[in-house]
Amino acid sequence: MKLELNCFAVLRDCGDGSQACSIVATKEDALESLDRTQEQLDEECFYEDGCYRQVTMKFELTDGVLKLTDGFYVSSDC
Repeated sequence: MKLELNCFAVLRDCGDGSQACSIVATKEDALESLDRTQEQLDEECFYEDGCYRQVTMKFELTDGVLKLTDGFYVSSDC
């Protein structure tokens, strides 16, 4: 059985030269984790403090084992 998971990858600038990536279920969750509204992101430099991207991950369930078959890539240059 093949499955797809649609979610949002959030990339956040930690302010010390490091970054963190999280996966959340909704666009609203992504905006909340960035502590921004969509309007603020549209008005500001898109990667001032972080960004989000809608992503799809693909899985295959075989003999009770769930295997990731297609992941995603997110860059701090988004």
